[in-house]
Amino acid sequence: MSSKNLERLTAELRKQVGRKRPGASGASALRKRIEGLDEELGAATRELKRAPDDLYDLAVGEVRRLRHDRETLSATLGATEARQGANREDAEARVQAALDRATRLHEVLGSEDPKAVRHALGEILERIDLYFEPVPGRKITRSALTRGVVRFREGSQLVVPTDLAP
Repeated sequence: MSSKNLERLTAELRKQVGRKRPGASGASALRKRIEGLDEELGAATRELKRAPDDLYDLAVGEVRRLRHDRETLSATLGATEARQGANREDAEARVQAALDRATRLHEVLGSEDPKAVRHALGEILERIDLYFEPVPGRKITRSALTRGVVRFREGSQLVVPTDLAP
């Protein structure tokens, strides 16, 4: 596989894996909610000074509830950001694994061992459909290939047993 093709494949894999990364918008939404709670908490604390004696306990309860909500959201945000960091590392590992499989497939398909090639293709392909149209001739009718459909196995990975590897 040429280095140019390898670079193109790497870029496309990173783009596809990045597109599937969950939680990026969730973290920003949590930050906005925390900012909103900070504003509410500041306003509630300022109002605490003006609260009449008979409503003071209710105002303190509201400040405590806002604090608790903010702490809960902060913990959730921390967990979400940690998950995103792990997802980024996981995404890079998935890209590298796919590149390794593609390189291995290239090596196996280039080998002269038909057993290894057959095994490799059997692992990744579910089915190949070929479509032909008749081409009439003088004495016999021939068939011309018009199109083909290749169906890959769900979650296929190239794993060549060591006894089949070249």
